[in-house]
Amino acid sequence: MATHPRDLVGTRLLDCVAFATACGGGAAVVVLCQDAWDGGVGTPSGKASAWDKVNFLATVPVLRVQLLARCGFVPVVPDPPINEGDAEYYLTTCCFRRAPQAPRWRLSHLGGAQFEAFSRLFTTVFGHAIAPALWQWKYAAERGCAVVAWRGDRLIAHYGGNLRPALAFGERVWALQICDAMVDPRERAVMTKTGAMYQVTAAFLELYQGLGGIPLAFGFPNRRAMRLGERLGFYAEVGTLVELRWPPLSRNPRLMTRLAYLDPASPADRRAVQVLWTAMAHDLAEGVVGVRDWDYLRYRYLDHPERHYELVLVRSRWTRAPLGLLVLHQEEDAVALTDLVAPLRHLPVLLVQARRLTGLWAKSSLYAWITRQYASRLITADAAERDIGVSIPTNTWVPQPFSPAQLADRWWLTIGDTDFL
Repeated sequence: MATHPRDLVGTRLLDCVAFATACGGGAAVVVLCQDAWDGGVGTPSGKASAWDKVNFLATVPVLRVQLLARCGFVPVVPDPPINEGDAEYYLTTCCFRRAPQAPRWRLSHLGGAQFEAFSRLFTTVFGHAIAPALWQWKYAAERGCAVVAWRGDRLIAHYGGNLRPALAFGERVWALQICDAMVDPRERAVMTKTGAMYQVTAAFLELYQGLGGIPLAFGFPNRRAMRLGERLGFYAEVGTLVELRWPPLSRNPRLMTRLAYLDPASPADRRAVQVLWTAMAHDLAEGVVGVRDWDYLRYRYLDHPERHYELVLVRSRWTRAPLGLLVLHQEEDAVALTDLVAPLRHLPVLLVQARRLTGLWAKSSLYAWITRQYASRLITADAAERDIGVSIPTNTWVPQPFSPAQLADRWWLTIGDTDFL
């Protein structure tokens, strides 16, 4: 997998803008651009449509101009690109000066020093506070990124993403899980082409998927938000989530399988997780799935600052071979089947044990979210299926390696792929 996205020149443009804005007067932004073609950040070979060197090198300067225009800078005539024969890059010096009219908002990245401003906006929009530890879990240590809009010293819009590795048609790439998309309700034109939310959304996609080359992004918008994103040209729908719910089963042990809580300190348990993930990845080689290796599971579930998850290994009673890993979260009267790591043929066995644990914990039901095309893997005669009105989007704002048609009904997503459950 290629360079971490924060290391790419394109993603530093907002930092250049911030410096020039702070200088005041007639300060300009000068960018020495080596628009290198490496297939994008982790772009898989052989699977991309309309994604080649010519397309990339033609698109990047356009995105750069669009992005800086949002920040109140217009291009001075650039030097011609330097292209030495079939070289894999163009080298261009780009100079931008202040536009005659300043933009209504100031765009920037968001760092930890601005947490208080983020927290105030979060509380205003969602009606409850966010702890610093949860923000750190999402965004610190280069795990996440965000573009925000300021009016003076007040943060008024935020569009964030959590970086994670994924497998796209069998090859490892970067993906962005969109999170904390929010705008101060006092702002007018909330989601129109003149609104602050429009500006941060467009700038984020231009920075991280366009200039940064991250080939995948996904989120969990409701249908209303999905349709709005489609009308504005940001997204296309490539899937939906459904909820499955089951009654508990008998508490009695099962003849062929046994359970044990995963021990994070056990090398054998960690190896078992890797074996299970490798088998699952093989089964999903023709789809798209977030990586579920030991490092990810530790970060997502064991290091979560607020929620407690039960990680349970299901093994053969007789051979002790690992069959799968259950990630469960106990709620007031139900159990959430948050995640599964297993070869797909073992999912029915894992489901039986999850329902048994639901009975042992005296809960009334077990439920899961799953992308619709995989629901049949977990359907039972007594399962209740419900459309929860959640879509899976893909970016259509900037060129990307995968078309919406290629991604349609290809994602494997569960509750655990969200950042909020």
